[in-house]
Amino acid sequence: MRFPYQQTIKTKLNKIVSRTWRISAVFYKMKYQQQVVEALLANTNIFFILSTGRSGTQFLSNLLSQIDDRTLVMHEPDFYYDIGVLEKSKNSKQYASDYINNFRKFSIYDRIDGNEVEGYGEVTGTLRFHSEALRGVFPNAKIMLMSRDGRDVIRSVMGWPEFYGKESKGAYNLTPQQDDKYFDKWHDMTRFEKLCWSWQNSNRSMLSLIQPNEIFQFEKIISSYEYFKTRVLDKLELNVSEQQWTDSVNRKSPNSTKQYDFPHWADWSESQKETFMSICGPIMEKLDYDLTEIC
Repeated sequence: MRFPYQQTIKTKLNKIVSRTWRISAVFYKMKYQQQVVEALLANTNIFFILSTGRSGTQFLSNLLSQIDDRTLVMHEPDFYYDIGVLEKSKNSKQYASDYINNFRKFSIYDRIDGNEVEGYGEVTGTLRFHSEALRGVFPNAKIMLMSRDGRDVIRSVMGWPEFYGKESKGAYNLTPQQDDKYFDKWHDMTRFEKLCWSWQNSNRSMLSLIQPNEIFQFEKIISSYEYFKTRVLDKLELNVSEQQWTDSVNRKSPNSTKQYDFPHWADWSESQKETFMSICGPIMEKLDYDLTEIC
């Protein structure tokens, strides 16, 4: 039986730790000189590949981590800190900027300092509301969006009861702000509808700051090496051989869904299909997904 994250002792402790990022930031600033930190980061090839949950971030980070010893690629390295601030960062640009500038900047420096690293990258769904802050703090960094078909994401997340469950809070229960058209409807929305809203809201936020040529589809990077090379590797100035790509594609990700609790979207009820199209359709079209089979 799968238990919600927030009900485990380990997660409760990690959530407590995540609230201490401001304390950690103070120690970082005592330990490192701001000018030294910024100088090293300015000379490092930094990139962030943003996405939503259940969208292939673990697979891609594992693949890119094979590049070489001088490029450090990580998957959500500050997961509990990022999750702990996700709700506040979504609702406040200033808070998001403070978090990246005063904590995450130093945590990245701490990882690469003294390791002769020339490149650093993160593949993450936990910084999806920080794209503007990342551009402000890391002006030379490449920031990209990896999309995944919303129908597959929602199908996967429907099997994770910690999202929009009865006791869900914070990052697992994000809600619309007052200017969102779903704000007044939220109380009466089903869990399926809320997950649809969450997917489109996350992607809408990233799309507002990430250009079309910085977006690529998860489905295509696992089906075509040429697409992967052209849309990802060449833009990030990275090198992964076709054999490495083939081996990774054939090796199932340890984070992939083993068994779905929710049917494939082709078997959704007409009401569910209409709900998805109403909430997610416009963003799906912007991400260049074919909706003809669900209409």
